[in-house]
Amino acid sequence: MIKNNITYKLGKEINIWKDGLAQTLTFIVTEDCNLRCSYCYITHKSSNKKMSFDVAKRFIDYVLSDKIVRPNGVILDFIGGEPLLEIKLIDQICDYFKLKTYILNDEWYWDYRINITTNGINYASKEVQDFIKKNQGKLEIAITLDGTKEKHDMHRIFPNGKGSYDEIIKNIELYKNQFQASTKVTFASKDLKYLKDSIIHLWELGISDVAANVVFEDVWQDEDDKIFEDQLIELADYILENRLFDKYSCTLFDESIGFPNIKEILETASCGAGKMIAVGPDGSLYPCMRYKNYSLNNKKEVVIGDVENGIDFDKIRPYYLINTKFQSDEECINCRIASGCTSCFGHNYDSAESNTNFQKAKYICKMHKARVRANNYYFAELHNRYGIEREINNEERDKLYFLLSNSPVRTCASSDNRSGSTIMSNETIMQGLEYAKNNFLRPVFIHSNYGLNLNFKEIDLKGQNIFHHCSIRNQDSIRKITNKYILTIEYPNDEEFVKNMKLEENIILNISYDYLSDLENFVTKLFNKTNRINLNILDIDKQFNYNLYEKQLMNISDYIYYEYSNKGIIKELNVITDEMFMEEKELCDSGLNSYTLASNEKFYVCPEFYFNFPLDYIGSLEDGIKEKYNRHLYSEKYSPLCNKCSVCHCNSCSFENYINTNEVNIPSKNSCVKSSIEYRVSYELQKKLSKLMDFDRHIKPLNYLDPFVDVLEKNPVNGILNKKYLEDS
Repeated sequence: MIKNNITYKLGKEINIWKDGLAQTLTFIVTEDCNLRCSYCYITHKSSNKKMSFDVAKRFIDYVLSDKIVRPNGVILDFIGGEPLLEIKLIDQICDYFKLKTYILNDEWYWDYRINITTNGINYASKEVQDFIKKNQGKLEIAITLDGTKEKHDMHRIFPNGKGSYDEIIKNIELYKNQFQASTKVTFASKDLKYLKDSIIHLWELGISDVAANVVFEDVWQDEDDKIFEDQLIELADYILENRLFDKYSCTLFDESIGFPNIKEILETASCGAGKMIAVGPDGSLYPCMRYKNYSLNNKKEVVIGDVENGIDFDKIRPYYLINTKFQSDEECINCRIASGCTSCFGHNYDSAESNTNFQKAKYICKMHKARVRANNYYFAELHNRYGIEREINNEERDKLYFLLSNSPVRTCASSDNRSGSTIMSNETIMQGLEYAKNNFLRPVFIHSNYGLNLNFKEIDLKGQNIFHHCSIRNQDSIRKITNKYILTIEYPNDEEFVKNMKLEENIILNISYDYLSDLENFVTKLFNKTNRINLNILDIDKQFNYNLYEKQLMNISDYIYYEYSNKGIIKELNVITDEMFMEEKELCDSGLNSYTLASNEKFYVCPEFYFNFPLDYIGSLEDGIKEKYNRHLYSEKYSPLCNKCSVCHCNSCSFENYINTNEVNIPSKNSCVKSSIEYRVSYELQKKLSKLMDFDRHIKPLNYLDPFVDVLEKNPVNGILNKKYLEDS
């Protein structure tokens, strides 16, 4: 992330007190408001519904009793309507809270914050200013200023239809002198075209932290996502051209969005409803204010208790069990860019087909995709222009490989059926990049094994985050262009280039099976130039010498152990060390999470299918990747052998599977035995290293070389298998 001591602020999460873990107590002090904002989710305002001090006192008394489990820290959150209409009541409530916690010697007496979000109309009044002075250091106020006057006055209007911008702007200087100025901005369909100018306007007013979002409701029109994306990209260009990325923040840019769901995301929720408590004017308790009838349009309000009888804990059980997995359909769970696509539980409930919280509203789907594309552009250009890396990067997202040449470097244990002078045209590259952008695939350029395909430099790569595979012979050339690459070394053909090779973090080593006896010597020599090697054994036949391979790996593992035990240096050889640190199985992702584009403008499962079966393509630039090519067969779930095997790091190749077994999801005996040998070496190395370092996963010994035999032993069947075929396993 850092180059020449330059960092970015835009794209970082805005700090939240207690990291968002404090208890939030929301007081709905009034349902009235002095504005009538068009996008407000409080659609049923009422001027005669105000909280009494008695209701607030009883709520505080209940919360401070021993009837609920309380976290460290509490936020007294005051909302309306417009909360500052009831500033005297808010003052009384805060005084009572402070007095009560003092009398009880409660830890919350010290550990609390007061939050108020206001439209700012009454901000300069004497009552509000007295309250601010009284609670300095504990109080945070956010004024909702929506941007430029034109944008703001479209929605934030008085009951008579007049815009409120001029009234609020008068209070901004006073506000900035009292708080670290922040605001919340909401965008809907009609005002998207003002997004760029509005964010810049707020920054120029001195409001450096802008929390912005699009509405969750079903308001979006055709082309809104395109307008949204274009506005964000224009804003990104303005930020980058004026080097503002380390000065301001806007939550529309976020380094953590646009990733596939992982276990941690699926098991957490994007909303705090049910963990917070909201109290209404009449003393009813809610999981969040969005469950109160004044902000619901289709469902009955959800009451979880009252100040007299406390919380009905059965009613809040669901909110502790809701998570992304149980709230999402298959499309959302399997979405390539799921992270950051948040939702409001109250809105989900109001929009659901039944009275449930377990259905996620999806109205912002296309807007989230537009936001991710714009964020990918911003972070790509942040790197391209300033060399600043995205700290939370998405390099593991689904990939689209570009075969720039018909004589490419070999990135895996592939065949040698590659030759020809054909190169990919600039037009095909451009179309492929556009496809990758629109489908959230990371472009990966695979260069010629004989030279760098520099024709791609003629293309406008603005906003592109491209990774490169190239030969060690082109190390100097690629380093002048980018630092996002990995070198491939072919042994013995490239041995002479290693001597003058510059240090690299990671390299790919392809070594022919015919030179297997040289493996230990060359790998240890190569470790002088890198700390990690990804090994591919090429041209393996059915007479594979298992014993020689295991001996070579054991010798390399001894070297790895020596380097760590004596020098504290971790050297990694993927086929040995990856197994020790993996918690889940990783197989070849071709056809599942990666695809290949060839110069004929066709998509393939991987380069090997193009070179060996050019008619077996799975799509084209014109039509896209087909939905139906049995994609599921490339996953572990549908690999009846792999999903029963204990090996996590396995180089099983879908193409080699197909060649040897006629099925992409069934590995050959050679493939399985090779992986088991690697596993056994990993097991022995981890046993020794366990005395020096901790491991989250401890490898268990294997009782087989080929899991096929293990499966047969557990599920005996009659058949025609050769006895020797089984005994050797």
